[in-house]
Amino acid sequence: TTAATTITTPQPHVQVHRDVVVGLGGTGSGGVRARTVYYSSSSSSLLSLAREQERINLKQLVGQALTRLSELQGVDLKVYCSSVLPSILDRAVNCEDAIAQEYLMERIVTVFPDDFHLHSLERFLTTVGQLHSKVNVNRILGLLMKRLSAYTRLQPSKINSSTLMFPLLHQYAAAILRKKGHMPLAEVLELEEALLSFSIQCYPSNLTYCDQILHFAAERLDSPLSVNGAEGASGGAMRLDRES
Repeated sequence: TTAATTITTPQPHVQVHRDVVVGLGGTGSGGVRARTVYYSSSSSSLLSLAREQERINLKQLVGQALTRLSELQGVDLKVYCSSVLPSILDRAVNCEDAIAQEYLMERIVTVFPDDFHLHSLERFLTTVGQLHSKVNVNRILGLLMKRLSAYTRLQPSKINSSTLMFPLLHQYAAAILRKKGHMPLAEVLELEEALLSFSIQCYPSNLTYCDQILHFAAERLDSPLSVNGAEGASGGAMRLDRES
């Protein structure tokens, strides 16, 4: 699927052209490619407005293209896990733009089937840990956990084959905390709250998971550094790893 948009501001000096390609290549792999050409402007404010409008239009185009890609009959679970998802994730990481990365990851979670996420969880979580430091990973992980928990409620039998969901999510949450270093306490607790909700909904009889989360949250609240709303994440995250 190929889409292009041209934005022209009231000043003829500013014009932004964006080409976006999201689709299947010759081997069945999905991808996103974008190219921007900026023309000179005598006003930085006009250029800023043009870029903002371009970003809005681009998000719509990419979202529509990914939706169409998810609806193709040839994109089954095997093709998705082996070709489509790795290709899109590689492009998301390589673009190095926090806003674009966050949007792409959210769209992946939104448009592809729940069963696909269940079978590609570790690959997806690995990529989340490689995103730009300004990406709101809490939003991405929260959206993913909501979809997985809703799916397992509708398909209870899937729980037996998905016992590693919580340990994987817990493990990668710890890795993200280590990578971010000084992470605001509010963001840490937001992530732990999402994990707790996920654990209660998917594993209501496994209180060990809840104990691990609550113990880790209590450690953070007792930390002297939590007074300032941020602290080093390495100690708590390493404990989280050991207990998961």
